[in-house]
Amino acid sequence: MRLALAGRPGPITTMTHNEKIKLDNQKPTDAGAKPKTSRKPASKTKTDADRVAERGAERDAAAAAVAASMPADRDGLLAVARECVELYNNAVLDRADFAALVISERYEAAIWKLNGGTFFGSCAGDDSAGMIVKRYCAAVPGVVPLWGQQGEFLINVKDIRCWVKYGGGLGSVLNSHFEFNAVDLDAPFISETGYRSHSCGVVRGQAVDAAAALIFADFLSKHRRYLEAEYQDRRAEDQLPDWILALVSPARRQPAIREPGDAVQVVPDGFVVVDVVLTARQAFIVRKWAEAARPRIAAAMREAKKSPAAAPAAPAPAAADEDGDQDGNDDGPELGQRYRIVKVHHACFEKSIGKIVVIAKVIPGGRSVFAHDDRPVTYRRNRNGRMVVDYDPRCVQTVYGMDSLEPI
Repeated sequence: MRLALAGRPGPITTMTHNEKIKLDNQKPTDAGAKPKTSRKPASKTKTDADRVAERGAERDAAAAAVAASMPADRDGLLAVARECVELYNNAVLDRADFAALVISERYEAAIWKLNGGTFFGSCAGDDSAGMIVKRYCAAVPGVVPLWGQQGEFLINVKDIRCWVKYGGGLGSVLNSHFEFNAVDLDAPFISETGYRSHSCGVVRGQAVDAAAALIFADFLSKHRRYLEAEYQDRRAEDQLPDWILALVSPARRQPAIREPGDAVQVVPDGFVVVDVVLTARQAFIVRKWAEAARPRIAAAMREAKKSPAAAPAAPAPAAADEDGDQDGNDDGPELGQRYRIVKVHHACFEKSIGKIVVIAKVIPGGRSVFAHDDRPVTYRRNRNGRMVVDYDPRCVQTVYGMDSLEPI
């Protein structure tokens, strides 16, 4: 682009745009002013350390402004922090977000002043200002804490007891930390390990225990599990706090695997007690075998208690025994005994002749019984990788007349 410029009398001069800029830069400047230059000094690049230092300085300045009206002694600052916890809890329950943020800044300013006018190292150890304030403001163990107050308490969701540790500090307004621990090791839980950690924001309008119960119920609906044997044994060794040991209904903390040296169970002939260390899957199957053997062990124990030399004291009517017999003898069917089917009441059941069944229940009178097939319990692995019962013959029982069975 070319420009026509009107100057002194003479021929019209033309120049380009760049030439005009060069000419303007060569014009005399005001006294004391630096001549214009086309080159500008390069701006200084800030490093990450510079930005961190700026943010730290801004935070210190804000804390200093808030802490200016606070007392200078330790007890006074601790009292201010405790007051902030109570006000913060009320703000969360009232859903007053801005008020909660302002109170949190005041709480942090108390820590800043107690730490000597700096946030550096305020939570570096147990004797630091931040940790001193947290311990001073903590709730009594076993009592539900306020929002922003450390504490531990008990919740009960669908008859599952859980020991909850709440560790959200007031200095982190939007972050709350819950630790869920199993109380009864033989009950379902939200984790196979008996422990689960969860971080979230404060639940506005809800108390801490109500929020913990909601979170636990949500986990339970999605991930209901029994403790694995390995973790159940570990949890059984954990030391419980005094307030849990003082519960009216004691915590059930039995290990999954009996340790060597414990009292050995006395069993009748034909049964053996063994101490073994198994994988979680194998231990699950063995426990099912032990449960299936209990009726047979009970029947064998009753049989062992019989004394052939004992005779009835007097011929008198006897009350019905466990099997429903009125004759006072134990010659009738016993729970856990095995019988063979020798007769059926209809031709369509002839294929059942010769099948072995196990007595599960004796109908009063001893003439009929409930029995199930003499088959082992089978297992399968579900989609979550746990071994579950696939078929349990005890769940399918049939009524038989004793005239259709013969003992084995």
